[in-house]
Formats: sequence, C-alpha cells, structure tokens
Amino acid sequence: EDPAALSAAERLALSYRDAGRLDEAIRLWEKLIEPQTAQLGADHPDTLRSLGNLAIGYFDAGRTQEAIELFERSLRLTRARLGDEHIDTLYAMNHLAGGYFAAGRTDEAVELWAKAVDLQKVHLGRQHPETLRTMTNLATGYIVSGRAEEAVSLWEHVLQMQISKLGSDHPQTLILMGNLANGYRNLGDWERATEMNQQALTLMESKLGPNHPNRLIVMGNLAQSYAGSGRMDEALALWEETVERMREHLGADHPHTLSNAGNLANAYAQVDAMDQAVALWKPTLMMMKTKLGPEHPATQNTLRAFVEKLAWRPGWEEQLTEAMMVELRQLATSDKAVSDTMGLAEYRCGNWRAALEAALAC
Repeated sequence: EDPAALSAAERLALSYRDAGRLDEAIRLWEKLIEPQTAQLGADHPDTLRSLGNLAIGYFDAGRTQEAIELFERSLRLTRARLGDEHIDTLYAMNHLAGGYFAAGRTDEAVELWAKAVDLQKVHLGRQHPETLRTMTNLATGYIVSGRAEEAVSLWEHVLQMQISKLGSDHPQTLILMGNLANGYRNLGDWERATEMNQQALTLMESKLGPNHPNRLIVMGNLAQSYAGSGRMDEALALWEETVERMREHLGADHPHTLSNAGNLANAYAQVDAMDQAVALWKPTLMMMKTKLGPEHPATQNTLRAFVEKLAWRPGWEEQLTEAMMVELRQLATSDKAVSDTMGLAEYRCGNWRAALEAALAC
C-alpha cells in the first residue's frame, strides 16, 4: 500500500515484460490495479498507466476480449481526466482500435484510427512517431476493408518519413516494411511483396532476433507471397517453420499462430496433401471458434477453405466425426458464402444430409 512500493512494482512488471516474461508481468499488473485504485484513485496517472500496460499485456498474450474491455475502460477514464487532445488519450485510442481490429471489428477500428490520426496531426504533428504509428495501423485497416490502393499509398508515405527520421533498420521501420509488402500482395504485386518481405526478414533477424513476434509475422507473410507466386515448396517449408516457432514462442492458441496454421492447412490442400490439411484444419478451426469467435474473419476464411477444398472429394465426410459436422454447421451460420458452399456440398454429396441430420438428432 506504500506509494513507493507500488511504483517499484510497476517498474518490476515492465522489466518482466521487457525480458519476455509476459505471464509474470501480467500477474503483477493484475495485483497492482486494486491497491492503486484504492490509494491513488481510478483516474490517477499511475493507475491509468498500469491499466493500459495490463491491457497491452493481455493483447500481446492473445487475450483479445479481456484487452478490449480494459482498453475501453482506460480510454474512458483518460479522456474524462485529460481530454481528447492529450497524448495519453491518443495512445489509448490507438490501442483500443488495435483491439477492435484483432477481434475482427474492422469498421470500428478504422473509424477510431481515422479519428486518432486527425487529432494527432493537429496536436502532435504529422511526423510525430505516434502519428506515424497510427497512420500505419489505419492502412492495415484499409487493407482488410478492401481498400488496398489507399493502404499502399499511405504506407509508402509513412515509410519514406520513417526512413528519413528513424533509419532503415529501426524496429518501427521494419514493421512498416512488412506491412507495405502485405499491401503489395493485396494488389497482386507478388514480386515486390516477396522482395520487401525478404528484406524485412533479414533486417529483423539481426535487429530483433530470430523469434521476435514481428519477425514471425513477416515469415508468415513471406510464405503467403511464395504461395501467390506459385512457389509452393518454399511456401510450405516456411509456413511449417513459422507455425512451429509461433507455437513455441507465442502459444498454440495465439491469434497469429491460428491464422498461420489455417494458411498452412489451405496450402496443404492446394497441393492435394489432404491428410495433412484435414489433420491441421480440425484443431485449428475449433481453437479459432473458441479463441477468436465464430464470426472472426480468420475463422470464416479458414472454414470456407476447409469446406470448398474438402466437401467435393468422394468420401470426405468419413474423415469427420458427427460432432465435427455439427460444429461446422454452427460456424457456417454467420457467413452466407460459407453457408451456401456447405449447402451445395450437401446437394452434391448424397450422404451428407443424412449424416448431418443424424448428428443433429443426437
């Protein structure tokens, strides 16, 4: 309860996080919030700082919904105490938008990021690091919203400023290079996407280390670029390595791990390695439903690929348990394209409907 002890505990939690001991940092922040609120007040800067750090810890651990709840609380309290223009409020807006985006709530994320960018340009300046960071995030939202040309234009603009301000090997510059490569991929420019991902990956290894989360994300993006270029052997090998490393360093149910596992399963199906595809699809879909939710884009995209690739193969339903078939139907209810594909599969496969009805009757 001593304020000095609370400050020391906050510094220790930050040290745990910086040392990669995220679980210990989270536990310490969880213990800090109650005494800080009691001693200092819910809207005291130290309490708000711990609250924000705990939310970021949840987010980094893949605990997205818990992170969103704290990000919303943090933004509400910070805005009430400091106003919309304060840098801490702008940080909180950026973090909450990131939580929305990770949860598949893209429209809300883009709207909040756009508002934050407008405020940051006025109150922080166009070249402030936080303004550039939020612009980068906004471009990511544009990509998922199908606005690839706007995203690429924004990323190219920010990258030019980042290189001149921070250098070509700064961690923020490297993250942006990976994002821009993703933009080129969405425009179908596989050559530039591959080249930039390779460049970012090499620089990240020397600057961040081989297993840094940002580097692992770029590994998955490079695998996707290989696949888009028809270099399937390289894509499969890199995705297998990426998923293995993500499981070890991020966790098997982390959103990035699940997304890349789904991509790897799709790639197996693309080269007709169906046994490997199904073996990976099944647990990945179930973890996605639990961790991300049935309506999350990653869940729906993985399900759609599963149904489209598997349902047309003779005897495919024998590879599924009745419980799995029920799960598929439940997942499909929130996506018309998936539901339509499954309906066609029912029509084409004579015993699908009978098997499904039997499963539903249990």
